[in-house]
Amino acid sequence: MGGLLLAVIAISSAEAVRLKGNGPSELAVGYGTAWVGMGDGRLRPVDVESRRVGRSMWLGGGRRGEGFSVKDIAVGFGSVWVTTGRAVLLAVHPRTRKVREIYRLGGGGWTPTLVVVGTGAVWVGDYERNQVYRVEPRSGRVTRSYGVDGRLVRIAAGPLGVWALTAPGSGPLTGPEGERRLIRIDRGPRKTLLKLSCDGTLTVGARWLWLSDVCDRTVIRLDPRSGAITTFDVGGEPWSIALGAGAAWVSTGVGLKQIAVGSAGATLVSPRNNSLAVFSDGHVWFLDCWGCQRASLRTIDTSDGREIEPQIPVSP
Repeated sequence: MGGLLLAVIAISSAEAVRLKGNGPSELAVGYGTAWVGMGDGRLRPVDVESRRVGRSMWLGGGRRGEGFSVKDIAVGFGSVWVTTGRAVLLAVHPRTRKVREIYRLGGGGWTPTLVVVGTGAVWVGDYERNQVYRVEPRSGRVTRSYGVDGRLVRIAAGPLGVWALTAPGSGPLTGPEGERRLIRIDRGPRKTLLKLSCDGTLTVGARWLWLSDVCDRTVIRLDPRSGAITTFDVGGEPWSIALGAGAAWVSTGVGLKQIAVGSAGATLVSPRNNSLAVFSDGHVWFLDCWGCQRASLRTIDTSDGREIEPQIPVSP
């Protein structure tokens, strides 16, 4: 994939189904573009060099006001993968903007909510059916499905495999308080490796799994092989974690925090409020407000911690 498979961070499906506005709801960076998903179903491309916002694409059914929002975005295998809560997975060509619609024929269909890329496949989480599907990216064929006990909350994929956060029970998800269980999807019995007591995020790195707990405002670094855990207090609700440049970059309500490898704590990089963060090519891209009518896309150069100007308005 020539280095084009880049980090993507997404909010939990419990949050995604109750978007607070038509503003930015998701963010991914790849193929020279920052892809901003909107609460009204649009996908807004931003050129990373010129910082210009391109023409929006309506993906939530094709017409304004149909009630669908962009739930998740991932990049890899030559496409931008998008879910909107409809019964279709969308693959957008990053240059031509042509959209390929992928349906699951037979087996009761699907309702893609979550999407990640890793370990040689596209992985789709179905919040309604509590299933995770492995999709062959070229053909769009579902090659395997995995059921989870309880409710599916989040999925993540990376060098350490495919993992999920689930919630026990079959009723509606409540939060942010509530038990969350970490399980591995793609290998062995799906035993609970870790239990959390609150909503948070999940990111898979090369050495560790990174999780967060928004109630106690901590980030957890977990070695899945040894079970060793290190906890970091980040001072604000940690809603996303991006990995790159030897550090974890944590978006919180009190600023962007950095947890460097070998450090004992988190340091403040930017005091700006931010809700979603993505690392790409030496830079951290983040949204300063999630779902808001007035929101901007901002960039930090990780080599010197400098914020690159200008900020990019991405409001509806």
